[in-house]
Amino acid sequence: MLQARVRGGVQFNGRHCCVRVATSALPSHSYSTPTLHARRISHATSAGRQCSIPGAKAVHSSSNGRLVNTVAAQVSDAETYEVAAGPAFMHTLKMLEWRRLCEHLSKHASTALGKRMCSNLEVPIDMSTSVRLLNETRAMLAMENDYMSLLDYGGINTSDAEGAIKRAAKGGMVSGKQLRGLVAMLQGADRLKRQIQLVARQNNVTNKDSPIWPLLAAVAAVNTPKALMRDVAAAVNEDGDLADSASEQVRTTSGKVKAITSRINNILKGYPGEASEKSGRMCVAVAAGTKINNGVMLGSSIGGGMVFIEPAQVVSLNNELAAARAEAMAAEENVLWELSGRVMGVQDDVEIAFNVVGWLDLLSAKVRFGMWLGAVMPQCSSWDDIFHKRSGSAINKVRQQQQQQQHGEGDPSPINWD
Repeated sequence: MLQARVRGGVQFNGRHCCVRVATSALPSHSYSTPTLHARRISHATSAGRQCSIPGAKAVHSSSNGRLVNTVAAQVSDAETYEVAAGPAFMHTLKMLEWRRLCEHLSKHASTALGKRMCSNLEVPIDMSTSVRLLNETRAMLAMENDYMSLLDYGGINTSDAEGAIKRAAKGGMVSGKQLRGLVAMLQGADRLKRQIQLVARQNNVTNKDSPIWPLLAAVAAVNTPKALMRDVAAAVNEDGDLADSASEQVRTTSGKVKAITSRINNILKGYPGEASEKSGRMCVAVAAGTKINNGVMLGSSIGGGMVFIEPAQVVSLNNELAAARAEAMAAEENVLWELSGRVMGVQDDVEIAFNVVGWLDLLSAKVRFGMWLGAVMPQCSSWDDIFHKRSGSAINKVRQQQQQQQHGEGDPSPINWD
């Protein structure tokens, strides 16, 4: 029940469905808070529950400002949710096209993780969760609207970072590309933390009564491993390949591979055709029918118009090249294994930073989608607080007071609905 005339029905504001109110006191662009008297079923129009991240931990901020991490399988969590919500609740969500609304919300997220969290949102089935989620949305609204500080998620690669976290958690070797993505994510998390804390200090809103306290509480738990980030940046280039400076062994074996490759290229220049590589061996690509004395045909192109011939003069050098490449690969793997082990050592910090980035992106998407809709923020009140006056005992009490007044028993007094 709304204390205002409603136009256009229910509209979606991120994890919350908001109501557009057609009154002069509540223009469409404002974020006013009409009172929403909600039953359990109407929680579907108040907030979406934080979803679990596959392979990671779902994160939200609790009332004491600490991060609460829960680990649950996504499938079993969904089954538990359906049982707890009940068939009527789930059917209502289907009629409201909740998943379609979540897909629209995901378009306002900036990271791959944020988009997935938007798509997998669930509606809470209890009032306390709805209120907490609304408070989180208000905090991001104050951050981006009142304090005019838009959070920047540019350059944050959550896809590769998630792959690195999952592989390290299983004790596997993290690739160079995934390590670079992990560093980019950690740098983004540290940048977002500093931005939120700077805004709080500039506006003197660092206490627990601060409008952005949920954001401050969440980023306070972000502790990025600076040493790991520095060493990965020095060992892995932006393309995900290991640099020669990664280790002395990598520098030595890489130099050997380059020297042998240069010698083979110089020899191949004396043969017709173009220098090429086939099945890991350097050769010349020539037109079909071209003869090269003592050459070994390694294969042909599609259609057979070109063949790959390895001259006899480079056969032994190709064998040396293969051995040098194997040594270089082993040296690179040693570096990657070392860095992977260091990721495992700080996995809790990495996961917290990863989840906080996704959580902040989710809140930003909610706020931006809500502003795009011109929606208003609902305010929830419990069913008992609003409708206890209409219960049977309250109605009987009123009838007794009316009968007493009609029969002249006692002085007339105002009807007490409490």
